[in-house]
Amino acid sequence: MITGDNQGMRTTLSLPDEVYSDIKEYAESHSVSMGEATAELVRRGLSRPAPTHLVNGFRVFSATPGATKITLEMVKEADSEQDAETVLTYMRGHKR
Repeated sequence: MITGDNQGMRTTLSLPDEVYSDIKEYAESHSVSMGEATAELVRRGLSRPAPTHLVNGFRVFSATPGATKITLEMVKEADSEQDAETVLTYMRGHKR
């Protein structure tokens, strides 16, 4: 568990032991606090675009192992639900 002080705001995080060790090692090797190290690593991770590659002319990314696969049927269902909601929203705003 990490407890940090960031401009007067305290935040507590529950982290796996190996992540805690990685942050601690980073903080020590860069002579910064645990909070500064955590913020730097989180910012770096969030700003990094997801790795992608081309498949049949489409840019795709690899999902994490165990992630639910999205099927064409799931996409069609979501698309039809979105279309229905778009139409209903339009009709509510444009009564005759």
